[in-house]
Parts: sequence; C-alpha cells; structure tokens
Amino acid sequence: GPMPVLDLYDENGEKIRAFVGETEPGDAYHTCEATTSREITIRVHGYFVNYEVEVPLEEGYEHAGEPAFRIESITPTNKPLESLTTNGSEFYADTKVVLSWDKGNWHSVHSASGDAEMEDDKITLYLMRQGHSPDEPLTLTLSRLEGEPEEVKISR
Repeated sequence: GPMPVLDLYDENGEKIRAFVGETEPGDAYHTCEATTSREITIRVHGYFVNYEVEVPLEEGYEHAGEPAFRIESITPTNKPLESLTTNGSEFYADTKVVLSWDKGNWHSVHSASGDAEMEDDKITLYLMRQGHSPDEPLTLTLSRLEGEPEEVKISR
C-alpha cells in the first residue's frame, strides 16, 4: 500500500531527522526528534506504491509492462548477501541476473531471495536460487513514487 515519503524542516529551513515506517500494508506513520522549533514544515513528496511481478528466469526475456525491462544475462556467482547477513551468519548468492530497464520514476527493485544494485539503465540482482527449480519464476517487488507533492506548516 502507499507509504508517504516525508522530509521535515524547521522555521530556519534546517532538515529535522525523521523516521518513516510501515506498520500494516497501507498504514504509515512518522516521528521526528524533539525540537525547540515553533514552526515545522512537512513536505510530502508523494507515496511509494509497490508492484509485484513474476517473470521467467530466462536470458532474453522481455517484460513489456511497466516498467519495461529485459533479462540480459544469468551467470553463476558466489557473492555475500549483505541484506541477509546477521549475527555473524553469512549468506551467499549463487546467481547473478542483469536486467536492462527504463528506470523512469521507478524508485527501487527488490527480490526476497537476494540483493539488488540499481543504475539508471540496469539492475543487477544477486540471488540465492539453491533449492529452486530452474523453471520457477522470479518474483520482483518494484516501487514507484506517485501522487503530487504537498507542503504543510505546523506552528506551536
């Protein structure tokens, strides 16, 4: 569901550190540090909306929907997965997938089975595919920014 993207500023235009989190799908909240400011400006830049797509893991596959992308290469790898490494346990990707894409206003791409590195014209996925059958589809979660920017001033 939508989650607002927020920046908070005090009356001097200084950015206030903010935390944005999601409690339930579609619900969002934010908190900010204590401040002596008498006026706070909240700039809502829009909302992240997530889309999930399943694609076959095949070189040359072209996804014609939004966003448009093509699987350029699939190669073996042995790269540590930073996002899954906790408490000294290390996890390694065994498959590297390179996609070419038209980024447009897409913000991020995520796969539950690995890490993603994004550039304006390509995405590199490092995936753990051990235990998956070769014909099992790849599930990607894509986020994009939607909605019009808004600005709200709060005085106290």
